[in-house]
Amino acid sequence: MNKQIRFLIADPGDALAGTISAALQEKGVWVTLRAQTRFALTAAVRQEHPDFLILNTMYPTMDFLSFAEEVLSQTDLCIIALFRTHNLFLEGLLRLQSVHCWRLPRTSEQIIAAICEKFLRDYAYEEPADAVATPKRCPQAPVEEDIINLLHVYGISPNQTGFTYLRYAILTAVRYPEQPQRIYPDCAAAFHSKYASVEHCIRHSIRTAWQDMQQDPDSAAAYSWFQLPLRMDRKPANLEFITAAASLIRKSVLERGDNPDEIEATVPDSSGGQ
Repeated sequence: MNKQIRFLIADPGDALAGTISAALQEKGVWVTLRAQTRFALTAAVRQEHPDFLILNTMYPTMDFLSFAEEVLSQTDLCIIALFRTHNLFLEGLLRLQSVHCWRLPRTSEQIIAAICEKFLRDYAYEEPADAVATPKRCPQAPVEEDIINLLHVYGISPNQTGFTYLRYAILTAVRYPEQPQRIYPDCAAAFHSKYASVEHCIRHSIRTAWQDMQQDPDSAAAYSWFQLPLRMDRKPANLEFITAAASLIRKSVLERGDNPDEIEATVPDSSGGQ
């Protein structure tokens, strides 16, 4: 087929989307990145007419099922839905034609290889003879990117001091899962603050996000809260939220083949990864 393949990649704010985009572009494939929101992706589908759309359902930024149903009713594109564990959207997506659900952890190289093997054979694309697959890495450590993404997804505002404290607290809990007593003292020492101040700011951020979720139970953040191994009939205590979040991050680190015991807790800036 004499046609250049066109990929639209939904970007939830993690490093994987950019890495896949860079690798496909190195192969001469047309790629565009858009924020993983319903508005941005719907507009891109209409304007760019992609052949393929890659979604990352690990970050429940929208109702993927209703979005996929809407898009597929209007276009003939193919959707690749990346997932790590069974989630609220996966069962519905699996029933749709033209949707391929791929379980992570696949490395970016494995994802690209699978795309080439399964989809690129019928399309024209040029792969430079001297191309070397060198995925671009985010300058920030992947685990810190994971933590930033998690806090954004759960509705923790980066404008709050508690966001910065939570980043460090979760990182500490990932590194020392059996020593939760280290979290507040280590965080206070790192930021030259007081134990009580750290505890108060973290509690405020969690309480605000929890209240927002309660007021809008159909939001993407609300879907995310129900993925945590927590009781949902009450607001979680600080350490409950931190250790639950750290368990998800630690699992992600292990699935990537990294050693969480080698992670160093570093003081992040106050930008919230923006």
